[in-house]
Amino acid sequence: MSAIWRLEISAPDGTFRYTKDMGSLFVDGSPISEQGGDGDCRECTFSGDVDIQPRERVRVQWSEDGGVTWRNRFTGIATQNKSPQAYLGGYKLVGLSKKLDEVEVWTVLAQADLDAQVRQALRDLIASGQVGALLTFDDTSHPLGLTSNKIIPNFQKVSALFKDVLCPKLQGSRVAVDQDGRVLFGVPTGILSIDELDPDVHIEWLDIGSEELVTDVRFFWTTGLAGTFYLSGAPLAVSSPPLFTRLVHAPDALGTWPYGHSTRSEAMTLDRSSFNLNTAASYAFTAFGSGPTVTGSTSALSDDDVGTQVLLSSTFAAGTPHSYGVVMTLTGSALPDAIILQSNALQLQRLSILLQSGGTTVYALDRFNITLHSSGVLLFPDDVRAAVASFAGDTLRIVLNLLATDNDLALFTCCPANVGGSVTVAARASARLPVPTAGSVLLSGWRDPQPQVTVQRRGSAGEALEVITLPANYRHSVRRDGELQTEVLMGQRDSPEASAAAALIKERDRAALNSAIRKSA
Repeated sequence: MSAIWRLEISAPDGTFRYTKDMGSLFVDGSPISEQGGDGDCRECTFSGDVDIQPRERVRVQWSEDGGVTWRNRFTGIATQNKSPQAYLGGYKLVGLSKKLDEVEVWTVLAQADLDAQVRQALRDLIASGQVGALLTFDDTSHPLGLTSNKIIPNFQKVSALFKDVLCPKLQGSRVAVDQDGRVLFGVPTGILSIDELDPDVHIEWLDIGSEELVTDVRFFWTTGLAGTFYLSGAPLAVSSPPLFTRLVHAPDALGTWPYGHSTRSEAMTLDRSSFNLNTAASYAFTAFGSGPTVTGSTSALSDDDVGTQVLLSSTFAAGTPHSYGVVMTLTGSALPDAIILQSNALQLQRLSILLQSGGTTVYALDRFNITLHSSGVLLFPDDVRAAVASFAGDTLRIVLNLLATDNDLALFTCCPANVGGSVTVAARASARLPVPTAGSVLLSGWRDPQPQVTVQRRGSAGEALEVITLPANYRHSVRRDGELQTEVLMGQRDSPEASAAAALIKERDRAALNSAIRKSA
């Protein structure tokens, strides 16, 4: 029995209104929907005369058993509708990921396993009522073994929380909203296998486009210890923001740069996973102060493991000023890239960085009333680095003065002297290299998305050649004879011309954002 399809229309908050099957719909042709390999619904378009109001939720559904069981193929929000004065018009549905761009995070996320923190964010979002009944998620616990520190989003957009804060903590992870309105978080897996020997398979290989070339990515952070400092009691305005930058190459699979160099700048959220190990570094830590409770081993901070943290908890009465922190002893001048300092206090009263030699302070840098971001502050600006180079073997004392509440916390993480890790992964994700193999293949039925597709190439006599593995996107439609079909877009989503035009617009937006960040820093 041939598959049939229909539309289900609901109010903007997800309240059901009605369904219309394909026989009673005034639709020219059929809906054409696009999904990413991670299951994310992107866009669906069709034309006709359908009672769909602006921002209503529309589901494209299909059945293979004559209408007994219906499955969702696409769920989205109507962002383009027919004019009521027109006989026919165009409709455009955008996937529910758009809602994550439109709503805010209203609650603080407690320190927890990354999976628990993601589920808390989604649970709080749905409870806030901002998305009505549009979104769901799997609230089953699947611990990832990654502890994520407390996050104070300050009314960030939900999409920014995921893309800029949560996803960088798990390499390769993405956030998507599938055809059932489920929010998905994690690393997409799955492969669709295609064999050229199959008589129903016809592959069209696309031309190679290289107009949007990016081979190198310059990363910089926006949470450095910037502003006006006090050097030995005299105010010192830092002339250049101490944004830690790094140029990361994103070579092709052979590790070469056959296309030359083209650089893009990317702002990056500070995260411990951005740092690699450095066995050449030599330093040790001890805690100091009037009675802080130490959780973790301060000596372990020098183990070059970015996952090692030390938590200092004050036990003073509310309103009592007190000093506590860590002492870092250097051997030579192997200063780590950074110490990441996080606190449950929204603002630190004072932060002092002292270089001491034989008990005598030879360099002092103070910063007052520091506002903390959710990702903490990155210590060791350029001034400190220059001073350390002149005082090899001295003791670097970081003094943290807090105006105590009932229990202020200070979390220290030492970042080794080699930056890499997720930075390299992010560079490869941001790279735009010519796709040596890209094409599309038409398959019968509406196939469920998989992030990758493998193609078994065949010779003229049907003999097996190489197997090609490519990223995949999916386009679902209905043929003129009423049969459902899926076009698998392999290697690159759009034609070279369309891809280059979209990249030009995005690059202009990116350049404007980076310029604003640099100026504000």
